[in-house]
Amino acid sequence: MQDNRNFTPVFFLNPNRFLTKNDDEKCRAMGLSMFTTSEYATTRFEFLLRVIGNAAYERFGTHVANCRLLELDGVNSKPDGNGHFTNYPVENHEYPLRFVVIKHL
Repeated sequence: MQDNRNFTPVFFLNPNRFLTKNDDEKCRAMGLSMFTTSEYATTRFEFLLRVIGNAAYERFGTHVANCRLLELDGVNSKPDGNGHFTNYPVENHEYPLRFVVIKHL
């Protein structure tokens, strides 16, 4: 959980990747990808593993973690049919201290 990439939106990890993207794509990239349940997260990871192989571990990690988000943590998009939503955290969130690993992928 101490890897800085865990809670850094992809936009800030690689801003040049978004130079040619539209505003909607840039906005989504400034949030954190999350799921409503560990089952949804695991299902999505297994799909990505089939599509991109072991690169999924490098891009998305090796564990599923859990935390109950509070209203004061930021703004969330509405979950889609696969339980995925985007979290736009407040600037000084304490996610590394609050998220707990619950499953190894």
